Amino acid sequence: MRSSTMKAHVLIVLLLATLPLVVGCRAEARRAQREKSSKQGSDLFLAAHLPDRAPGGWQAVGPTEEFTSVDLFEYMNGGAAFYLGYAFGGCAVRRYEGTGQKVTVELYDMGSPADAYGVFHWDLAAERPAVGEGACYEAGLLKLWTGRFFLRLLAEREQEGTLTGLTSLAGAVTASL
Repeated sequence: MRSSTMKAHVLIVLLLATLPLVVGCRAEARRAQREKSSKQGSDLFLAAHLPDRAPGGWQAVGPTEEFTSVDLFEYMNGGAAFYLGYAFGGCAVRRYEGTGQKVTVELYDMGSPADAYGVFHWDLAAERPAVGEGACYEAGLLKLWTGRFFLRLLAEREQEGTLTGLTSLAGAVTASL
């Protein structure tokens, strides 16, 4: 009996000793993905996909804001850690007006389709509009993912036709990806 207890202790020690290696390898892979996205000029690339005008009468208001892993907390204090836990490569934000509505559009480069899906899948709403590779809508918030990108569109207020308008704007962005 003592021998089996000793073997169990040795096994636990070995597992605990290798855990930092496994976790470190995963963290290194995410760091490498972030560097790759940065080298590709992810932020400038993202801004190009938020047009000045979009079908459905949408007009951009002001310039596109860009954020990296270094300054994402300036945009979303408290929420940035969630995105940084994935292979976050950058975020572009632009505000739009149209059809009597104001909307904020956030386009995230999550480094890989798996990471974009991971961010999208975190909180799924009941309504599923047909845009991107997967989308969900609730109370003026449309979220979707396509490829390595995650897109959030938030209407200032929900009104009749909000989903249709957001879907139109999202379609313009995803078509350019």
